[in-house]
Amino acid sequence: MEIKVLENSALLYKYFAESFYYPDENQVAQIQDLSLNIDESNRILFEEGIPDLQIEYSRLFVGPFKVAAPPYGSVYLEDGNKIYGDSTMDVISVYEGESLQVDLKEPPDHIAIELEFISYLIYKQIESYGEGNLELASSYFNKQLHFLNRHLAKWVDSFCDKVESESKCNFYKKLAKAVKNKVYNDLINVYSIN
Repeated sequence: MEIKVLENSALLYKYFAESFYYPDENQVAQIQDLSLNIDESNRILFEEGIPDLQIEYSRLFVGPFKVAAPPYGSVYLEDGNKIYGDSTMDVISVYEGESLQVDLKEPPDHIAIELEFISYLIYKQIESYGEGNLELASSYFNKQLHFLNRHLAKWVDSFCDKVESESKCNFYKKLAKAVKNKVYNDLINVYSIN
């Protein structure tokens, strides 16, 4: 696989991940900086101001009452929609297998963290190619496939559908659609390569 394609994919996953964190001024600036390095067709423009994004973020993903689109995989994968179920423990195990810190502000199956993990695996694949270690690069590719199949792809459609239907904010609607398409397209491409 061409390195430039992998770099673009990793950057896009990182961009999506950052877009699912709370949109304070610093976070929005970071998202805008990242957007300068991704293909223009994948950029999602902020049509709303930061206060509107913050209100919508809280309504969709935090509460205070019913959370419109819970951003945690376990809510979609566990009986009773519980957080920190067996699927979360499996995600923790995968992260620990990569020697990654799991002491996070959010549960480890938060959409942003899972998207960021895919970005990490792609960067590790690129690094392995750069070192000439094709076996290790292949291993990171297989880890991406495994994580997409066991975790992210199992729930991202349901989550993104909720965001698209519940959001009053164009940014989050477009983000959800783009994430759903990216994961779906990557699964198709990964399967066609494997």
